[in-house]
Amino acid sequence: MNPRQCRASPRVGTGIPRAGIRAPSMVGGHARGKVMSAARPASSTSSAMASAVQIPKNISSRDLLSKVESIGRFGIWVYDVASGQAHCSSGVHHILGAAPLNRPFHPSSITRMAHPRDAGSAVDVFSLSLRGTPSQQTFRIVRADRTVRWIHTLAEPVLGDNGLVASVVGIVTDVTAQEEAARLLALNERRRHGLFDHLAMRTWSVDATGRPIDGAPLAGPAPGRRSSPEEPRPDASFEDALLLDKVRGAIAQGRPFSLCHLVLDERHRRRMPLLLGGAPILDDEGQVLEWHGFTLRMKAGGMPQVNIRHIEPQHVRAARALMKWSVQELARRAGVSVSTVQRLESDTSSRPSDPLVTRIIEALREGGATLCYGPSGNICLLDG
Repeated sequence: MNPRQCRASPRVGTGIPRAGIRAPSMVGGHARGKVMSAARPASSTSSAMASAVQIPKNISSRDLLSKVESIGRFGIWVYDVASGQAHCSSGVHHILGAAPLNRPFHPSSITRMAHPRDAGSAVDVFSLSLRGTPSQQTFRIVRADRTVRWIHTLAEPVLGDNGLVASVVGIVTDVTAQEEAARLLALNERRRHGLFDHLAMRTWSVDATGRPIDGAPLAGPAPGRRSSPEEPRPDASFEDALLLDKVRGAIAQGRPFSLCHLVLDERHRRRMPLLLGGAPILDDEGQVLEWHGFTLRMKAGGMPQVNIRHIEPQHVRAARALMKWSVQELARRAGVSVSTVQRLESDTSSRPSDPLVTRIIEALREGGATLCYGPSGNICLLDG
């Protein structure tokens, strides 16, 4: 399983604030910077926060930050350029799996923890921020206890009065749950497509009303798939209306269905059996969200075999004509007399015995012409 491509992207904004810092916030699932203007009086800011959230007096700001970080699975760090010192919250230590007293924290250590598969593409967002470029990235790290975690790291430079980078503010977020869920979903999709690509002609999806979303039960190849001359398309002359009624009826009742459909292979000019199946996808309340289905190529041998007593003269004549055999050739292959084949193909002569008819039908099937039952129960002739 290929690792997810690590991402490092420059921040887009109006510029780096000179008289304040950007307090990163989560917007739409991605870290965004929001300028906190220093021109705003601190008292008004405190008053606004106090009116919005009543913080108990017995909880310190440090404890409150620790609880928020634990719930949000993130940590904050700050690097001061003048002193060369970095400070981080307990959330950073928790995510990186390092004890606070083991050694002083430095932002560059985050990149050095990158998983071997991500190390080549991992970018040190801290170094970029020191050069005045805000950046963010998602990659895997290997902690001291050998556990692997996905993190999203973000760093923003803060300029001093001289226009140079005075400090860097960063956030580290543990996104393991989101990444593993996304990768599991992608893996399941690859499994499903791999299975259907191996077994099925194509897959399709329709909404709860039967309107196509991706392909259609009786359409050509699904979008994104290249059609080939060997890929059959429905034979519009062969009871499509009846099949469509069955599909619509199943969709209207919200029940899975499996139907056999004969299609015309335009390259070889022969009819082929396809199995058309579909099942509803339900929401938590049991309502149908959409339908997923497949069209599976079947071998003639998988079709319902015909009762020899249902075979009529025109069926045998059509099968022999399809094979371009003479009466003598069919008789030779079946090991019967010429008169036996002639009586079976005649509308007026007496019918041969069942064992003889069976030998003739088997000879036709071995030659590539199979008589079977179609979707509506009628007898159909398949080539191959």
